[in-house]
Amino acid sequence: MTMDEVILGDGVVAIDAEITCDMTNGDARFKTPWELPVSVVCTLSDKDGFRDWIGDHSVPKLVQYLLKFNRIVGFNQIRFDYGLLDGALIREFCVGDDAASRVRAALKGHFDLGQRDPEPNMLERILKGKSIDLLVDIKQFLDAKKLPWKGRVTNLDAIALAMIGAGKESKRFKGGAEAPKAWRHRMALEVISYCRIDVLRAAQIYLQLLQRYPLKIHGWPAQDVDNTFDIVTLTVR
Repeated sequence: MTMDEVILGDGVVAIDAEITCDMTNGDARFKTPWELPVSVVCTLSDKDGFRDWIGDHSVPKLVQYLLKFNRIVGFNQIRFDYGLLDGALIREFCVGDDAASRVRAALKGHFDLGQRDPEPNMLERILKGKSIDLLVDIKQFLDAKKLPWKGRVTNLDAIALAMIGAGKESKRFKGGAEAPKAWRHRMALEVISYCRIDVLRAAQIYLQLLQRYPLKIHGWPAQDVDNTFDIVTLTVR
């Protein structure tokens, strides 16, 4: 499925975020997402195609953009991506008056910054009733089937390989774990391209599950094959 074949529908946007901090670093692995700085967030919609949002300072406008949509699709975006955006809003609010004004404008009518400061889990509450998190739905499906997925392969790449026939791709670094290092080594365009592929894969998987194709995971539980399960119910959260 190419980008030209991805039609999400009116009012639907897909999202994926990358960070600047190496999650495999001993200090970083224990941090909550809102403590980690944003390198790039990519969105995909029918109207705008791909849009790239660079750095913490772009997040207030990104939040305003997301609020225009009825559905926000991602893979682990409620815990991870929204957490990153919460942290960016908190940092921007503390930078200075101009940045704080942008944060207030982004959250106006949704989170009263006159009464309290920005805080973790803001976006999960603000975007409640709009979010479809594929990973949450897939984990709940596997739990209901009593399949012992914990600690095993339930990542976007394994699902995309089985359902789409293509995983995530990068010519200059190996997977998302190396994306922060690549960003710090001035491979920004490559990281953005990788993030765009991530958001495209999430959109493609969403469309297949929406059309009631069965879930498939490559390499689990049987190795080196595409394992086919049942139909996953998507839930708006």
